[in-house]
Amino acid sequence: MNDRLKGTIWMCISALGMALMGATVKFIGSDISTFEKLFFRNLIGVVMLLFTMRGQNINILGSSNRSRLFMVYRCVIGLTGAVLYFYCINKLYLADSALLNKLSPFFVTIFATLFLKEKLERHQIPILIVVLFGALLVIKPKFSFEMLPALAGFLSAIFAGGAYTLVRYLRTMEEPSTLVLWFSAFSMVGMIPPMLIQGFVIPSGVQLFYLILTGIFATVGQIG
Repeated sequence: MNDRLKGTIWMCISALGMALMGATVKFIGSDISTFEKLFFRNLIGVVMLLFTMRGQNINILGSSNRSRLFMVYRCVIGLTGAVLYFYCINKLYLADSALLNKLSPFFVTIFATLFLKEKLERHQIPILIVVLFGALLVIKPKFSFEMLPALAGFLSAIFAGGAYTLVRYLRTMEEPSTLVLWFSAFSMVGMIPPMLIQGFVIPSGVQLFYLILTGIFATVGQIG
């Protein structure tokens, strides 16, 4: 199996994981804050990753100061995108929020061309134009507060594209598990202050079940 086919399979696994995560977030309900949902998502991810990485010769602290710096950049950008996406999920239909977030490959292509000097193929240009036009159909610009959730979804795709581009840059420096562990741990800790300020809500049994599923699906998506 060549690398292109392997990459395609992992991309499908990632998309499935993120789609299932979006569904479980929607099922949790709006009485639990976005920050608390993100805290649980990443708490489950940290536990899963530490468990699966046991006994493996993986340097979870990072291989160099340079890679650690770019992993911090990735964490900040990725967390910002995740907060915007969860907000979007809470306010829009799930299909619309997922569609907007899936614009991230559009921005990966742009960022990879600008910063990683990857070649932009000629046949990709009309595809990018169609994708952007499709996003406008979902957002339906009205220049009012009603479009804020859609705008948040669009911005989440930009930040996700930046995060994925950094993952691509770090691919020869760190193990995938290390990249995901750093992001999950950073996001978990980063969500504690706003979660406590907004008010921690003790989840019901059903909500806790969906919170755990959110963490599992998100981690599968991240690793993919």
